[in-house]
Amino acid sequence: FVTLTYTNTYATVPVVFAIAASDGSQPCSVRIKNRTLTGCDICQVEPDNLDGGHVAMTVHYLAIETGTTVFPDGDKIYVTTHDTQPVQCFTSVGCTAGWDTVAFPGVGSTPAVIAQIQTMANETGTPPSTTSVPWLTVAVDNVTTSSVDVALERSEVATGLIFSNETIGIAVMEGGLSGT
Repeated sequence: FVTLTYTNTYATVPVVFAIAASDGSQPCSVRIKNRTLTGCDICQVEPDNLDGGHVAMTVHYLAIETGTTVFPDGDKIYVTTHDTQPVQCFTSVGCTAGWDTVAFPGVGSTPAVIAQIQTMANETGTPPSTTSVPWLTVAVDNVTTSSVDVALERSEVATGLIFSNETIGIAVMEGGLSGT
């Protein structure tokens, strides 16, 4: 893990959304843990059918407090967290699929939604030196102007169990916005 120190100061622990570059030939995701007022720990993780370590790459991030933030041009972003255990998975994984619906203040048009796991409550591997077990990302579905369905995404990876809630960070903004 690498400790990320935020460039801004926060009154409450922010939600972190991280996007890795596309370096390397194997798939990876960025996982986050130990969020505080000043930073968090992040690492790139690979599914259990790969070798575990991933090539170094640039990771871009957004750290933002929960609630509604209004930008100078009037655009808004709503950020929340949601603790969840339901999963989506490929049928061979053998899970019972489910969703949680998360409501948010209504927006005028179908929103853009980003979501990322904020914890590693179910992790039994030792990434980044080994693969992530269970391999988890976030699934998003049924986006409306006032709610979204979320679940932990198992993809086609069956190793590892979901025995505890993970915290998902969710950011919602009106679709099609552009600004600085």
